[in-house]
Amino acid sequence: LERHMEIADFAVCASERQRDYWLGRFCALGRLTPFMYKFDRSFRKLIDVVPFGMPNQKPVRTGLGMKGAIPGIGQDDFVLLWGGGIWEWFDPLTVSKAVGNVSKKYSQVKLYFLGFKSPNPQVPLMEMAIRAKALSDSLGLTDKQVFFCETWTSYEDRVNYLLDADVAVSAHFDLPETRFSFRTRILDYLWAELPVLTTCGD
Repeated sequence: LERHMEIADFAVCASERQRDYWLGRFCALGRLTPFMYKFDRSFRKLIDVVPFGMPNQKPVRTGLGMKGAIPGIGQDDFVLLWGGGIWEWFDPLTVSKAVGNVSKKYSQVKLYFLGFKSPNPQVPLMEMAIRAKALSDSLGLTDKQVFFCETWTSYEDRVNYLLDADVAVSAHFDLPETRFSFRTRILDYLWAELPVLTTCGD
């Protein structure tokens, strides 16, 4: 990574906060020199922001999502969608426990994890995904209140799950990753006009 940063003519990142982080790294590598300052005092000719966006068109269903397609999730159920992978920096455990508690009074509340493991076969199953599944199993929630998509849902098919969801969920730990991340799944939630249940800091 440092080698790339040393020879790059120009870099992009997804947010101003990320840019602050990268400027610090460029500074530590000696790239923010008096010459560079004279060339461009903003340093935006070295690194600038190009954020992710949302599709211009409204989301349109192209197939089945969760309701009526996943055994245990009915058309009238209230579904919380975890719209991506279960990585180490996320907190699926708190969300699963909460759904377990709520479901004691409202059995129609369901939680669906859209991604369980990386689509890259070289990336092993993350420990947090294993812990999330084990917790759900131990609480007797798996395939009753909490559901895991064992395969990776394609980018094109995600719209059907977004349109089936009643609430979108994103829960994180207080880590540097959370501070500097730019969550594309949140943009998907906004694109589908879903209410978002999330932890602070993201």
